[in-house]
Amino acid sequence: MTPGTLTRRSRGRLIVLAASGAAAALAAAPAALGQAPQTAPPGVNCAYGDPQYGYGPSYGTGGVPSYGVGTGAATGTGNPAGVKLTRGQLLINQRISQAAIRRTEAIQTWLDAGIVPGDICGGALGAEDFGGIETRPDRPFENPPRPKPRSLAIKAVGGGDPGGVTLTKAQLLINQRISQAAVRRANALRARLLAGLTGGDVRDGSLTLGQVRVGTRIIAATPVATPPPASVTTITGGPTGNPAAVTLSRKQVLINQRISQAAVRRANAIIAHLRTGVNGNDFKDGTLTAVDLAPGAVTP
Repeated sequence: MTPGTLTRRSRGRLIVLAASGAAAALAAAPAALGQAPQTAPPGVNCAYGDPQYGYGPSYGTGGVPSYGVGTGAATGTGNPAGVKLTRGQLLINQRISQAAIRRTEAIQTWLDAGIVPGDICGGALGAEDFGGIETRPDRPFENPPRPKPRSLAIKAVGGGDPGGVTLTKAQLLINQRISQAAVRRANALRARLLAGLTGGDVRDGSLTLGQVRVGTRIIAATPVATPPPASVTTITGGPTGNPAAVTLSRKQVLINQRISQAAVRRANAIIAHLRTGVNGNDFKDGTLTAVDLAPGAVTP
């Protein structure tokens, strides 16, 4: 893709911007790791598949928000002696990068299909998340439902053929560009979540009282003239690279491998959060409106 190119797809929710001279993909997200997960507020019911993934986004040192277990940045430099300078090793690295891309594609598709009630932690949405909605704190107590988020359709990565991979600097550069693209996609999805989902990301007429904070009654819902649009995933492209700057060495193979592994970790952190259930922290305040409510959600 050439500089200045703009591509939109999935109902306008994915934007790819090409930018020559972009910073290294691994530097595109803050290095905030090891942040303790938050527990869900009282009355909120999430689907905790793994105790290390909590109610998100969690906030670590300095108030840096982080989905899942952090940005997914590498925690060590690795050991060049642990990798081989072979076509088979290049194929392994390539498959890791492709696995990351498959994951980011699945996340993109999941978000663009529209959030449904089962994707949201029970009782997670407060009055602050709604716009044009009047509430009253007198709804009889009911245990909020545990979410059952939709599955992510992650496509399998093929075994590949080592004979189709050449042991050259040009091939190392190709692999590196694939892994960097995967990191940029994961970073863009994380940035989309940090910026906040909106009512435009929710399927119209679907939200029930099961997703509304315990004790909160919706007594009136006035349609807004222009409901908030869906959030978008903005991916900034990188430079084409220079084969002369890539060395045909085990060290270079390890660099490429670390980039691709970082992409997988970042994607996995987002997937873990979605499987736990999205919540009020994931939505911009005031962006859920009357058009998002299911029949019967308003009880004057």
